[in-house]
Amino acid sequence: MPALPHNPPAVLLVRHGESASNAGLVTDEPAEIPLTRRGHAQARRFAELLGRPPARVLSSTFTRAVETARPVRARHELPDEFLPVHEFTYLAPARCRGTDRRARAPWVADYWRRCDPRYRDGPGAESFAAFTRRVLAFRDALARGEHRGDVVFSHGLFMKALLWIGGRELAPDDPAEMASFREFSSQHWIPNLGLLRVETGRDTRDVRVALDLELVPRLG
Repeated sequence: MPALPHNPPAVLLVRHGESASNAGLVTDEPAEIPLTRRGHAQARRFAELLGRPPARVLSSTFTRAVETARPVRARHELPDEFLPVHEFTYLAPARCRGTDRRARAPWVADYWRRCDPRYRDGPGAESFAAFTRRVLAFRDALARGEHRGDVVFSHGLFMKALLWIGGRELAPDDPAEMASFREFSSQHWIPNLGLLRVETGRDTRDVRVALDLELVPRLG
């Protein structure tokens, strides 16, 4: 089976494998949602397909991203390293405990209908403005060449936001930007183990982000 091409200085962002939430199961703390059995199998296959050793393997600290990164780290004997590329947790974790996606759907709809970039749903939740500033900080680190040749395991909304922003300027506190992202997110799908390939030039505006789904059918 052909290997996955990964050619530094390009950076690969990888969405985690299938999680319990993705599978529609009841979950508790968002940061601790684990992979399913299928998600673990996807992670192992991804490690087998990665053609050359990455410069580093970085991940968010969320369990599902750490578990997806583990087989690659083990295969190439690389240490655990982390970045703030975790998922956008916009609903307060306390009220989401013991729920599934269907139960949370009305809260999700209410959050995006409010369209207030500065609104926080409760302790442990992140505002849209804070989330986009976090994505911008990562985008600028990429532009500075800080992650050349790295593989970064992240999450769907974070990756969509990076694809949406690209190299442009952004006003994180603007409700119109939040509405724009919501529309973009509804129209773009990044499946489990979907990839973003990021290439950069000489400044923060020269950031090229491309979605690559070619590998996904081979991971199961």
